Amino acid sequence: MTVPLAALDARYAPASTGRVKAYRSSLLVGAGLVSWVGGANEGAWVLFPAATRLTIPAAAGDLLCYTVTLFAQGGSAELDACCVLAGVPARYASTGTAAPQAVPVGCGGLYKYGAGAGVFDGDSMSLPWVVAAADLDVAGNITMSLLYHTDSPLRQWQYSDTYPGLISLVNYGPGTQ
Repeated sequence: MTVPLAALDARYAPASTGRVKAYRSSLLVGAGLVSWVGGANEGAWVLFPAATRLTIPAAAGDLLCYTVTLFAQGGSAELDACCVLAGVPARYASTGTAAPQAVPVGCGGLYKYGAGAGVFDGDSMSLPWVVAAADLDVAGNITMSLLYHTDSPLRQWQYSDTYPGLISLVNYGPGTQ
């Protein structure tokens, strides 16, 4: 389940700063998020569930910061991020194009190396994203998502009522050179 956090949005991106064009966050609660068995997705990148995706207004040239904080368990996992149009990855962080990196690469800054079965560790991963016109839907919004691939026997991204996950997407407006 995704719970919008209007109060959290106001606390982390107050309108009075004048620097934030748009901000959206979701608190993830309930039972586990993404679980898979190694080999099941070899050769393919798989989008995280729709409930974990965030959409905000944007324009070409805007600078975004996409941040995901979740618990993880199990072996290593390759991750990538992308903008999503009509439920399909449109541009990948690892390549900057509509074509993903070949497995098992991806976006190195998002890789997660687990501590082993039964051991949980938290992670907060962020990456910058400069919006391209082709990233936007007809309403002028961008949707961001993580994608995963694994080569481990068991990998699980978790959130719970006790240990919620948080995903945020900040639009800082036009980037500067």
